[in-house]
Amino acid sequence: MPGPFALAGHGRLASLFEAVGMSSVTSQTTPASIRLESVDEHLRFLKDAFGALHMLMGEMSEDEKSNTWDAVADALAGYEGPDGFVCPGELIVCTGTVD
Repeated sequence: MPGPFALAGHGRLASLFEAVGMSSVTSQTTPASIRLESVDEHLRFLKDAFGALHMLMGEMSEDEKSNTWDAVADALAGYEGPDGFVCPGELIVCTGTVD
């Protein structure tokens, strides 16, 4: 299973579009911040919806998992402020034409 950033390399997604025969391929990034009420809400999202993290942590002991989630919470705490949790991010938007 590819990791969560498997398509993040510059031009990677566009090259896959071209590899399947698409033409007039364009790719651009657009800002896409994650905005939630709190770090805790984002952690719930990560635990519930981000299967790649569960796969990476699959062989850890319960203590190791707990320590890892604590470290993630500490790392994300810097993105919490008066407007809630705001973490910068971006999306890759890629288009192409099937001839």
